[in-house]
Amino acid sequence: MSDTGPPPAYGGKRLVLLYHDLRDRLAGHKARANARWGWVHPPPGRGRLIWLRAGASRTSVRLAADLLAAIRQTRQDVRLVLSFESDYPELYTLRLQGLKKIAVGYGHCDTPGTVRRIFRRLDPFAVIAVGETPGPRFLDYLASDYHGHSLAFQMEAPLQRGHFELACPPYGVNPGTACVEHEQACDMHTLLVQAQVEPSLGGILRGNRDSLRLLWLGGIQASELDGLRQAWHAHPLSDDAVLCLSPDTDASLGEIAGLQPFSQWPRTAVTPGTLMLMDEARWLGAVAASADAIHLLRAERPVLWQALAGGAPLSLGPELAPPPLPELQNLPRLKKPAELFDHWQTRLANPLAARRQGDQARRLFWQARRQAEQVSRRLLQRIYQW
Repeated sequence: MSDTGPPPAYGGKRLVLLYHDLRDRLAGHKARANARWGWVHPPPGRGRLIWLRAGASRTSVRLAADLLAAIRQTRQDVRLVLSFESDYPELYTLRLQGLKKIAVGYGHCDTPGTVRRIFRRLDPFAVIAVGETPGPRFLDYLASDYHGHSLAFQMEAPLQRGHFELACPPYGVNPGTACVEHEQACDMHTLLVQAQVEPSLGGILRGNRDSLRLLWLGGIQASELDGLRQAWHAHPLSDDAVLCLSPDTDASLGEIAGLQPFSQWPRTAVTPGTLMLMDEARWLGAVAASADAIHLLRAERPVLWQALAGGAPLSLGPELAPPPLPELQNLPRLKKPAELFDHWQTRLANPLAARRQGDQARRLFWQARRQAEQVSRRLLQRIYQW
């Protein structure tokens, strides 16, 4: 998430927009093409409308869906709309299942006429921009023509244009001059984490080998797998450990031989050296709670907090940018597999130090989560009073 504005398919350059419009219509995505130009429909029913505007990233869509569900719990009288620039149904379908008077779908581009059209058709009494900086035409409309409530929620860059009555910034981000008031900085991704998970998975994987280590390496890409596998089997750590791999967000590792997918695992003990693949996100919490050590090469923010919640010693890849909290700035940074395995072996040889580091990680997670819960309660009370 960054202050780069919308992607080209949702920006303000008409020739580019016409190209994407034609592509969508030829591919049968008529609804997406229509929504791009602001031809959307509010959900049926009565009640004023709150519009949650997410961007193109998975994190913005996940945050917006969670906020929508939280608002529905406190306000049954309003209609709710969630729009986005990229669709990730796996992030919101179950979360929003069964909710009434809501609409979810693609959003608008950033031409002046389109922005006016979508505001006219939705007629929101409140607008919540989530995660990513909206386009300049949207922000200009918010500053000059819109007279309802407005909230900038977890924006990853300061807002210098537009007009928001309240900002809820993430750690390390100044809300900017376009926000009249701002809440205490926090990270709402902490609320999306499975916070208390029993470490039962480790017991099943280990069987009667109590000394067998369970390690988690996250953010793997397919191009890295061959070298990783060779380094793993050549390292003495693999003689008494199981390595659980989770792919990078856009990577698919399921077709590569030599991995045991969790979805096909028969729930029995595994042999040392096994490479387990977390091919479903639901395994993240269980692995984090059972792991003896964790390394994240790349990770979305909820995955990072899940690792911290697990309470195992944590190290990061050089590409990963954690929240700007002092406790996270001094974590070990490692990339090469052999270097990582040596680091793990040294760390696990000192169980007291490893336990202390894991406890520090868990405390940091709970501190950040409590802070997010407090801010969330105040925001929902504010929305309730709108």
